[in-house]
Amino acid sequence: MNDRSENRLSRNLKVITFMDKHEAELVVGAPVLATFVAQYRTKIAECVQQAQNASGDITGASEQKTYLRKTMSNLGVSISGALYAYFLSVNNAKDAKKNYLPKSTMDLARDTDAYMECKKIFESAQANSAAIVPFSVTALKITELGNAIDAFFAIIEDPQDERIDKTTALVDFEIAMRESDAILVIIAGIMLAQKEAFPALHLRFLGAIAIDNNRGGGTSAAPNFEFTIAPGTFYTATTIAYKATQQFKAVNLSAQSINWGISNAEGSFTHPPIILPAAASRTQMSASLGASGDFLVFQNTSPEAVSIELWVLGE
Repeated sequence: MNDRSENRLSRNLKVITFMDKHEAELVVGAPVLATFVAQYRTKIAECVQQAQNASGDITGASEQKTYLRKTMSNLGVSISGALYAYFLSVNNAKDAKKNYLPKSTMDLARDTDAYMECKKIFESAQANSAAIVPFSVTALKITELGNAIDAFFAIIEDPQDERIDKTTALVDFEIAMRESDAILVIIAGIMLAQKEAFPALHLRFLGAIAIDNNRGGGTSAAPNFEFTIAPGTFYTATTIAYKATQQFKAVNLSAQSINWGISNAEGSFTHPPIILPAAASRTQMSASLGASGDFLVFQNTSPEAVSIELWVLGE
């Protein structure tokens, strides 16, 4: 997985941890929360499984195929030498040339071509088995080549199949992640309805659903936070000591405009906000977003959920 996917999964696990600790308290006033948390847990378990499938080591099949191809090729080249010598000894240059299989040819051949060349040698060896015994090719050696050909053919597609499985797992991960995001928007709405009853827990929940950038070292191309804001709600994206020259970059991933600004209060505006248009990217200094305050707040006044990516860029 890429860093963005890992950060989103980390966010989901933070939400699960939050609910492990506080769900029993929160469902008293909102029993429906239990239903959506259960659905969320199921989707996160699916995300984790697909993430494991996508990150699994697929080198084993490639190494096994390389080993089986080498075994088959060595036997094929060895037996071809006997066939070549035999046909030359009986003045049959035509068949000698047909059965000549240099190692360099096998080393450069594609898997399918290597298989076909060895199969041709195997069939010729079977047809001339008695004649090539004096040339150091026994019936056992011919049988070994046949077994090596069958073993290689059985695994020839396995590395590609595993790569396809890995790609499929990544696609399924993204599907499960999007479905979990939709459930999380509902959970966020329920939590907002309980904000007055549980102000401290609501603030912790906001911290849990923020997507932290966990990449190490350097300036990351990935956003520091990713979040989805339910319709008609405020969202405090981050808390940071006010500096007029502090810069923030926000990307609106949705088809609805949204308000944002620096505030002296969590979950509301104490200064006039500015608009972040639909499908737009804007970089603003704190001074442009508000005259004072430690809270970076977004407000979704639209009837649809809005997804935001946020970078904290420094001064």
